Amino acid sequence: MQTKIKLGKSKPVSSLKLPFDFFENHFRLLSANTVKIYMYLMYLCSLGEVEISEEDIAKKLSLDTSSVKECYIELEEYGLISLNDSTNDFELVNLEEFYKNYFKMGSKEVKKEIKDKSKSIKFDEDFKKKIGFIEDVYGKDLNQNDILEIYDLLTNYKIPYDVLICAIEYSASKNKKSFNYISKVALNWKELGLNSYESCEKYITDENLDSDKLFNNVKKIFGLKRELFDVEKTFIEDWYYNKHKTLDDIKKAFESTILNTGKLSFPYLNKVLTNDKTVELKRGSKNIGLNNFKQREYDSKDVLNALRKKQNS
Repeated sequence: MQTKIKLGKSKPVSSLKLPFDFFENHFRLLSANTVKIYMYLMYLCSLGEVEISEEDIAKKLSLDTSSVKECYIELEEYGLISLNDSTNDFELVNLEEFYKNYFKMGSKEVKKEIKDKSKSIKFDEDFKKKIGFIEDVYGKDLNQNDILEIYDLLTNYKIPYDVLICAIEYSASKNKKSFNYISKVALNWKELGLNSYESCEKYITDENLDSDKLFNNVKKIFGLKRELFDVEKTFIEDWYYNKHKTLDDIKKAFESTILNTGKLSFPYLNKVLTNDKTVELKRGSKNIGLNNFKQREYDSKDVLNALRKKQNS
């Protein structure tokens, strides 16, 4: 079931207006994908009240659904989008009104929030032990902002402690030690269902599968002996590295493609994989086959083997 995102009411306009305050205060802080999605949501708002699913947004912008979910988390964190508790819908806030209140608030409320969190941390012995271990992994002492961000990840976003540790190690291996980057890694892994150190390690290993090994594994799935064309390699890399499809996903999509088209078709494979569903061959339908003609029963493995031989010949 798709989650619907309800955008706030807005009168239709012919152009978008963004206050300078947005660029001075938030543009530099938001990730590239979040800015892209936010601009698209602003565009939809300009057309009036709209409902659109995460899947539709991802498809329209050639992104993963997880990127859309991360965008909502990031926008909500910075106060640019709000959740309506009564309808459970997201609504974009009015930027002009937001920045009026933003500057009126000043640092008073921010300081109070930090003070409240710091007070909770001060009496949390278990959390202090975790911080000590994280500092060992991180390689240096953490400042107050880093500690507060870790506290948010563990308590508010419910990131498993082992997942956070693995995210820190993974980020350090890429020479990216900012907690902004670490947070995004940890949140993305949580969205992917990774909830232990072992599952994160496996994901990293799969992610680091080099292109040559990836192509050879996919060729085995397809039963191909010839070399892959450049356009085919581009498809495969996009599925694996960008869409995060597994080799098993590709295998299932290939079988579905063969059963429905009778041949290896990369555009059809791409459609199956990017739509995140497998198109199944309809059997037993009255519309399949010829009248008064008894159809032969085929084993799907025999059909696949025969087609593979044909495409390699």
